[in-house]
Amino acid sequence: ATAGTAAVSVTDTIPGGWPSGGLAFKINNPAPQVNSVSPSTVQAGGGGARITVSGTGFVTDSQVYLDGSPVPAAYVSSGQLTASLSGGDVAAAKTAQLTVVNPQPCDTPVSGPIAFTITAPPAIQQVSPAMARAGGAAFSIQITGSGFTGQSVVTWSGTPLTTSFVSATKLNATAPSQFIASPGTFPIRVMQQVVGGGSSAAVPFTVYTKTLPLPVITVLAPSGVRAGSNNFGLVGRISG
Repeated sequence: ATAGTAAVSVTDTIPGGWPSGGLAFKINNPAPQVNSVSPSTVQAGGGGARITVSGTGFVTDSQVYLDGSPVPAAYVSSGQLTASLSGGDVAAAKTAQLTVVNPQPCDTPVSGPIAFTITAPPAIQQVSPAMARAGGAAFSIQITGSGFTGQSVVTWSGTPLTTSFVSATKLNATAPSQFIASPGTFPIRVMQQVVGGGSSAAVPFTVYTKTLPLPVITVLAPSGVRAGSNNFGLVGRISG
């Protein structure tokens, strides 16, 4: 039942008989095998994750390794371990190798590796509009970027907004009127509402009170073209 080394000896049943000298008999730990990891994918920047490693041959002192570095693990059964990945373990997008190592004595202490994918977090390229007047009504925001999924949600200063998924590069969200009741600058992020989901960097949204100046075109070149002309470049000088 337990790995170690036992001493085997023979004892004579004749009264006064002496036992033989002992010989060592080794009881080895089984060879670990990893069949699956759940979840098998997390996003970089998600702050870490708790994963379940399933397989065979696990013992109470089995250790989980990610790319050769040990991570905190707990024994559940001979077919299951849990492990806790820190934010540093999943800080960068990559395909990592996960293994389980059993303590000695063991003929094959290291399991075969299994891939564990760390994907890039969502990223915001543009927020449109990026500003609004204080005291205005509820309005829609379009987020353009990358890494969006059906579990992506737009947040305003950490509060989730009603979000609709359009594509991997576009989200729509609705900001209620109370969010722009007062002027200020507020962080917009995209977060993944799944285990191991990441978060984008913040993009500022400005709520203003003053009336913004209207742009005025002072110079336009060329100022005209002949009807039927081909495509042409147009340069304008704008104030305001």
